[in-house]
Amino acid sequence: MKDKQILEYLRKILPSAKLTTRILFETVDDCLYIKLSGRGVVANMQTDESAFEGWAIMLKSALPNIQKVVLDWENPIFNDNKKTAQQGHYNRFIMRVSNFKQAYSWFNITKERISEVNKIRELLESNTIVVNYPRSNCKPVTDPDKKPEAVLERKLVELWAKDHPITDEQLPVGLFRNGKISQENTWTPRGASQIDLWQLDNDTMRIYELKVKGNEAIGIISELMFYVCTIKNIVDGLIKYPDVSKVKSYRHCKDFANAVANKEINHIIGYFTAPRLHPLLESPMLKDKILEILNDNSFDIRFEIYNISYLTE
Repeated sequence: MKDKQILEYLRKILPSAKLTTRILFETVDDCLYIKLSGRGVVANMQTDESAFEGWAIMLKSALPNIQKVVLDWENPIFNDNKKTAQQGHYNRFIMRVSNFKQAYSWFNITKERISEVNKIRELLESNTIVVNYPRSNCKPVTDPDKKPEAVLERKLVELWAKDHPITDEQLPVGLFRNGKISQENTWTPRGASQIDLWQLDNDTMRIYELKVKGNEAIGIISELMFYVCTIKNIVDGLIKYPDVSKVKSYRHCKDFANAVANKEINHIIGYFTAPRLHPLLESPMLKDKILEILNDNSFDIRFEIYNISYLTE
């Protein structure tokens, strides 16, 4: 099946189903082939053209007899005035591919891309990648209509902190090379690359990818996957914090750093947190299978859906 036939099959499950036209999909026997464009590999990971993890999981759950998924991509297309930022997105894309490949035995990449992904894995295992940390508390929301997600974040932090004091928002996950946080060592996007909501609950790290009503893209899977895998890499010591002993613990960051240093985190759970998800992710025919596929990973990370419609509707 090619794109058109795949879409026809999806519309048997959900008549309004759509496929992005910026990714090529094809099935041959029991294998699904996915190919991203050069634009998609440097795009924001939550966009349809970049969110290969979301499409892979959803289509594997929806299409009959698919046992394997193989990913390929065109070389990145850099704009001269955005090359530095786009290179960071591309580095993050390759890291996402590496983690997804490590997590799921049914996922692979074309042989031409193996060496590129292996280099990223080698870099991770070199113990030279560090993660940034907050330098201030989050600013107050001055215009709730323009930042409804930020308003909802604050509401959830306030609600959850009553039972779990180490609950906070906007945990940075910008990554840097050579063991030093600096502009010249920037490896992945840093400024807006932050976990929406997180919580330490005894030996469990909970990570919440938050969406408000109207933002129901398939990319929520890709975003949450990146964040939980990054936290897993931090917990396992592949990614490290710089010395934070003398910095102020904005947004409970040092509580997390100390828990990592003391090896106190044994479980990681990722939550799709929204009043509504992508219609195919909520489909009665697919929902349970999607979670089953997600949870069958080698990282022992658990995924759950956290419906917050009671707060927003």
